[in-house]
Amino acid sequence: MTESTAKNGVVCLYNGDEDLRDGTGKETGYKIKDFWAWSSSDLVNNTLRGVYAEFIVATALGIDLSKKPRQDWDAYDLDYGVCKIEVKASGRVQAWHREPDISDLPIDITNEELESFRKRIKKSKAQFTIRKTRKFDRIRDRFEEDAKRHADIYVFCLHKPEKEEEVEMLRSDQWEFYIIPTRLLNELDKKCDENSKGQQTIGLPQLKRLMGKVPGFEEFCNKDGAVGYVGYDKLKDAVDCVLKFL
Repeated sequence: MTESTAKNGVVCLYNGDEDLRDGTGKETGYKIKDFWAWSSSDLVNNTLRGVYAEFIVATALGIDLSKKPRQDWDAYDLDYGVCKIEVKASGRVQAWHREPDISDLPIDITNEELESFRKRIKKSKAQFTIRKTRKFDRIRDRFEEDAKRHADIYVFCLHKPEKEEEVEMLRSDQWEFYIIPTRLLNELDKKCDENSKGQQTIGLPQLKRLMGKVPGFEEFCNKDGAVGYVGYDKLKDAVDCVLKFL
């Protein structure tokens, strides 16, 4: 679509070559892909990394992304047949860990302050949120009363490089995937205080223990020492395996 972003109330996909026009309809020389390049190139950024992880999982599963754009307000991230999937992402390298450009430094910063900042730059501990959420009813313009995990399975995506110079976000082999049925996550809530909202986050050790409870799953895992995880090329088969466990 070049003249409108919607048709019959449905948001349409841009293809990237649409022109930005002025008030008279004259082309400005900029296209929507110029906006994408400017706003969405920092894929290490936490927000964009999460959206990018959804894209990676969708491509591995062969999900058709040409029908509609991503929706922020959906209760879960992807439809895979009749299965609802939630995608969570984390990374060892964080955007705020980067060595600052000399032009970004405060003019009055001391050597001690700069050294203190550099000492704080270290690889992050992989942590994922699994908190329950309330579904938004956009027709009634309100959130549902009960909070829960709305997806059938969760796919946890870890971008594993530990140094910024090693990061290549377009390489699928830099990602590890951990697939967990939601019912196993819900079982974790039973160990929480009855007045709490359930378990809010999960780390790699607990994810790996939960993965061991899925029959037949280990055959799809790559090996990194004694640690099993799923690579991009085996993600679809692994998800199909987990679906049989539901």
